[in-house]
Amino acid sequence: MKKTIIATAVSVALGAPVAAQAEVTVYGFVHNMIHVSSSDGGPSTTNMSTRGSRFGFKASSDLGNGLTASLHQEFGILTDAKIGKSGDDDDADTTNLNTRIGTVGVSGGFGSINAGRQWSTLYNTIGVYMDPTSTVAIGGYGGHYITSNTIQYTNSLGPVSVSLDARVDDAKDGEGDGSAIGVSVAAHPNVTLAAAMDTTNGTGGGADTDKTGFAVQVSMGNYYGSYAVHDKDTGTATTDYSVFLLGGSFGNTNAFIGFGNTDDNAGDESDTVTLHIDHALMGSGLKLLYEGRSTDGNMDGDMNDSTDHVLGLKLSF
Repeated sequence: MKKTIIATAVSVALGAPVAAQAEVTVYGFVHNMIHVSSSDGGPSTTNMSTRGSRFGFKASSDLGNGLTASLHQEFGILTDAKIGKSGDDDDADTTNLNTRIGTVGVSGGFGSINAGRQWSTLYNTIGVYMDPTSTVAIGGYGGHYITSNTIQYTNSLGPVSVSLDARVDDAKDGEGDGSAIGVSVAAHPNVTLAAAMDTTNGTGGGADTDKTGFAVQVSMGNYYGSYAVHDKDTGTATTDYSVFLLGGSFGNTNAFIGFGNTDDNAGDESDTVTLHIDHALMGSGLKLLYEGRSTDGNMDGDMNDSTDHVLGLKLSF
């Protein structure tokens, strides 16, 4: 009922006939947290902020002949500052409302084609196994998360899922044209294999950046383990990323531990251990969440260590 009322309000705000928006879904969550961090043995800092809070809506329309038109718009929001203002400074502007996702597309028996700002093929194929965290990254993923000006094709053929994207140069992203391909295969009911390739053209005479990776996940009941790697090559510079995850669900509680490594093959290497625990309270959509991360930065033998502890409340609708 609440979503129907909100969907009607969205339709009115957009100036669209309510009847044409019958398939609108509204969603979102607010995630506020206390973050305690320290680096190199120095004094710790404690901050309260928001992380990943958002709201969005999806709408679809039947075009007939097995075709469906759709749109997806998602906005990121901050809960610790006024819209258009930063903290207590009433004269400063900040990006408190931003477009995370903004796509329009069509789907049918051929698959789906979406154009706009969206999750990248590399992340959907490989990155989901390398950085599933809510607050602190594991530190073993170096690819795109969301990309602008992207045309993406997806389809599933039995146990095989395919994703292709083409990215048009976006000055705001500071990168050139790019493309990617990703393939996931449910090789067994309990085993998933995935591989992806991504390339971004260099701008201003810069070298192209190529990323190649693979992942494997094995599940047993409510438990799973995964291992994923990818390398990032820009000219003669190469960085290797890897993540190993173990996780599972225990009633209303989900948890995983991740081990990540980033190595630029030039003396700069870091290892991370990340623990994630979230607990749903009485099935209400409210979650109590903890994430902790310990980073061991080995830079030419020098230590560059840090720790993070995050405790948050997340309410989804």
